[in-house]
Amino acid sequence: MKNRMGKHVALVEFKETGHHLPWQVEFASQLLDLGHQVTVYGPHPRRVEELLQQFQPGAAWQVAPALSVDTTAASPQKKCHHNWQALAQAIADQKQATREEPDLVFFMHLDYLMAPNFTARLLDAIFSWPWLGLYFSTCKTTASRKERLATWLGRGRADLLRSPNCQGVGLLDETQCERVQRLVSGKPVAIFPDFVDDTPRAEGEGVWHTIRQRAEGRTIIGAVGALARRKGITPLLRMALARPLEPYFYAFVGQMKWESFSAEEQALWKQVAADPPENCLLHLESLPSEAEFNAVVHSFDVVYAAYLDFGGSSNLLAKAAQQRRLVLGAPGECVGQRIERFHLGLCADPTKHAAMEEAVQKLAGRHAAAMSQPDWDGYLQAHARSKVGTSLETLIT
Repeated sequence: MKNRMGKHVALVEFKETGHHLPWQVEFASQLLDLGHQVTVYGPHPRRVEELLQQFQPGAAWQVAPALSVDTTAASPQKKCHHNWQALAQAIADQKQATREEPDLVFFMHLDYLMAPNFTARLLDAIFSWPWLGLYFSTCKTTASRKERLATWLGRGRADLLRSPNCQGVGLLDETQCERVQRLVSGKPVAIFPDFVDDTPRAEGEGVWHTIRQRAEGRTIIGAVGALARRKGITPLLRMALARPLEPYFYAFVGQMKWESFSAEEQALWKQVAADPPENCLLHLESLPSEAEFNAVVHSFDVVYAAYLDFGGSSNLLAKAAQQRRLVLGAPGECVGQRIERFHLGLCADPTKHAAMEEAVQKLAGRHAAAMSQPDWDGYLQAHARSKVGTSLETLIT
């Protein structure tokens, strides 16, 4: 149902790698369908403009000049301060140019504007517009779930949500809804689907074709996306190095986040990248399109998502379901619970070598005793992009 009293929404995204660009386009499109006016802000808004011209020609949207995004600040606090100030200036400049200003600012990735000790009081001094946003990483793994949330939400990162200008919060991790509701004291909280678009996978030759050729019929376990330490890829690499003769092939595809690894881990990865073993393929570069990303996921037999120190949602589950591929994840948390609920694969602690090996063997053999029929369609329906509009209506009243 369209909002008869539509608002002017500034839709802000500071990241445009991976699925962030298609998500901003989808959110803009659904806001327009709900009767709102949209101004897009981001470091490269013309890419969004091209897609909106295709999907929403003639609708009430516009793009603002590119945001000045700070990625080099000496501290997270300074980066946050710069980015909030840059956005405030961009909105003021857009108001001067168009004689319009937003009723509401919606952040596609609120985490990018959070930092320890960057509090609501500091924010309110530099940013005065009403705002809400999508909060991805509501927690990190510590000793216990209760201690984790108290640490993560209580140390200042999420203090911004207490700002009187914060109008509500969107979440991807449904397990954190009640806790965040208590934090924001009556403000609306909505669960959003962790959806994927319907971009067909690339055909022909590419890294996905090379993976299949190199595997020569072996079961392919693959990690894809931003390759950071928290993705648990170092334990997977160590397992590959320890069992070179087993019938498995390991693929690591994506841009390495070198700064996230220890010096010892960096040395290991550089050594393997310089002289990869026969059972591994390393393509340590970003994939330029969703179509190529989908093709790589489809080339795997098992999609690796056994993350370390991570309690949030992962879009990779929807990618795997879309391509009808099994998942190896970490137990517990949001990802582990979804794998178990929808029978998407198996879970194992990535720090326990024997447990990982056992899970890989079961996934490779599709043991009937260990595996239920994956409910890929059920998962995709639970995270359908058509649900974005309903969640937006919950927040924007």
